[in-house]
Amino acid sequence: AGLDAPATPEGVFDELRRVTPIYAGMSYDGIGTGSQRWPFPEGATEGTAILHADAFESGSKTAPLRVVEHVDPADPVADGELVLVTGRVLQHFNSGALTRRSGVLMRMRGEDSLQIHPDDAAARGIEDGATVRVENDRGEIAVAAEVTPAVRRGTVFATFHYAEPLVNRLTGDALDPTAKIPEYKHSAVRVTVEPGAAADD
Repeated sequence: AGLDAPATPEGVFDELRRVTPIYAGMSYDGIGTGSQRWPFPEGATEGTAILHADAFESGSKTAPLRVVEHVDPADPVADGELVLVTGRVLQHFNSGALTRRSGVLMRMRGEDSLQIHPDDAAARGIEDGATVRVENDRGEIAVAAEVTPAVRRGTVFATFHYAEPLVNRLTGDALDPTAKIPEYKHSAVRVTVEPGAAADD
């Protein structure tokens, strides 16, 4: 095989199948007519319906489960505050250092927004498209509001793909006690209409 990238979806799948043993027995046509489960090694007539039927990959016949104690989030949520959850959108990846260089991706999603439930927006006088101030004791950002039922009441969502607004100004330094994962999914914030801001016409 040469270094040229496959030109079709079938070609991409065939390359994946050739370099990944757990997909080697699959076929593009077979997936198109239904589904195929992996691992599906070369020469097999079907995929593996249950991955750990007799034993786990480690050889153990029992799962290594551990009991953990519930730990409350580091940020208590006061009356009138909302829970900020940060995450990704389809068009960008992590800090956006590469994807924000793509003109196509930036035309699709050139700036961040704060998704807020219609009930939470109405309670704060926030209209769709208006600039809002999102703040807590760690910092503040200004961002356009996206009023949508896609988020739950009491929760707002923004991404960490953009240098401005830099939403991680609002996240804390609390870590999961075992995995040491930062608590990016729960930051208490106050959301208000930016003075003088109005929704775009």
